[in-house]
Amino acid sequence: MIIRIVLVWILIAIIETIQGIVRVKFVSRKIGEPLAKKIGIVSGCFFIFLITWFTFSWIKPMNIFDSLLVGLLWLILMVVFDILLGRYIFHYSWKRIGYDFNIYRGGFLGIGMMFLFFAPTLVFVLR
Repeated sequence: MIIRIVLVWILIAIIETIQGIVRVKFVSRKIGEPLAKKIGIVSGCFFIFLITWFTFSWIKPMNIFDSLLVGLLWLILMVVFDILLGRYIFHYSWKRIGYDFNIYRGGFLGIGMMFLFFAPTLVFVLR
């Protein structure tokens, strides 16, 4: 089950990274960064939900506890990935990375991370 969880997380990470690049490079230039971030959090959560929905039976969590563990692993992997990507690929400062997680500064990354954590449990309950 761990390999499947990690493979699905890789798919989520790829889709979310592409979505973030499109938001920064194109959408925010057309409609402004604040609105683009709001659209980005909604579309990002939508992609996470779709991927979770369609891969859930392949991952095969047996109960809600398993679903929470899937979400926890995804959360840990994604936080580490986002920090490393921001710091070492995009060369963001630690302050800038912190802003991305701070809802009071216009960053919605923390909300997206919480959705990522709860998505497997949400799908478990809905199925």
